[in-house]
Amino acid sequence: MKSEQKKIKIIYALPGLRIGGAERFTIDLIKNLDKEKFEAKLLILEGASEEAEDWRRELENERVEILDLKKRKGKDKIKCLIRYYKALKAENPDILHAQLFTADLFGRLAAGLAGIPLVITEQNLNYVDSWPRIILKRLTSFLSARVVAISEAVRNYLIKREGVPEDKLTVIYNGTETEKYAFNERSYEQKDKIIIGSVGRLTRQKGFEYLIEAVSKLESGIEIECLIAGDGEERANLEMLINKHGLQNRVKLIGWQKAGEFLKKIDIFVLPSVWEGLGIAVIEAGLSGLPVIASDIDGLREIITDSNQGCLFKPGDANDLKEKLEYLIGNADERKRLGCGLQRNLREKFSIKKIAGEYEELYRKILNGDRN
Repeated sequence: MKSEQKKIKIIYALPGLRIGGAERFTIDLIKNLDKEKFEAKLLILEGASEEAEDWRRELENERVEILDLKKRKGKDKIKCLIRYYKALKAENPDILHAQLFTADLFGRLAAGLAGIPLVITEQNLNYVDSWPRIILKRLTSFLSARVVAISEAVRNYLIKREGVPEDKLTVIYNGTETEKYAFNERSYEQKDKIIIGSVGRLTRQKGFEYLIEAVSKLESGIEIECLIAGDGEERANLEMLINKHGLQNRVKLIGWQKAGEFLKKIDIFVLPSVWEGLGIAVIEAGLSGLPVIASDIDGLREIITDSNQGCLFKPGDANDLKEKLEYLIGNADERKRLGCGLQRNLREKFSIKKIAGEYEELYRKILNGDRN
């Protein structure tokens, strides 16, 4: 009788379990690993938010243990690092896979001390990172076995700004559970009312002020409503802008929503970001069959690769966005063409099952000492 092969044990690390693209991706990746060959646990530094309670239950339903280091926000840094190290020594994983700054930086130190190979996934173009952060990441770069960039845009950023050696970098796109967002009943017929939608953290990066400005300029005779799902530090400023333009009945900040249900309600999806590592919100919208208008920036150009898949507008240009909106609002055939074109392109390219397979292969290479 053959002995049962030992599973490869991966601990995934995040600063906390909260609503966000990196967190959603991590959960989907864990759920889609080959459970015959891999065992996964999630380590979080600062607990879970109330909004992410459904995500916690998803992991519990998959029987994934959550290790909470119970760090107090902005405090307990040294104690948390010690708890991180002790958790790794106790769990003795084959690989630590960390994402986002705190889990990443502490993970470099803890994994280095514990002698555990570290994989880092970089999720964004971190232009808002301070130079002390950049320097810390440069000084500790040697502690990671591999750095995964979620797009070519992120790869180029890491080489130029953070000095990551090219031979340590791998590009693996983020993926999602494509069937979760499929919406076969979508109607592209012209309507008396068109609903524009967007989603993301209410931060400067996401550029929602340009969407609000563009909506204020729309001259279409069709009734328009704009729904922005998400929350964040820019909420008060965006509310002031909505009030300034008298758009209270036209533009609504509706807080976090379940993505699949939200995308079914809208007719056109807009992502007006100033920068993006990739743009998982565009992938989810495209998978649901929505026509997409997005900023013409590096990360988003890797999703919308030609004019048959969506509209790109000049980043930060509300007038250009307004023109693209008016074009799609008044053109049902074009909404259908672009929505269906993008959907076909995304189904295979960003399937989480495909992406999970690429990570599994990377883990094996690291454990086999393969640097290529």
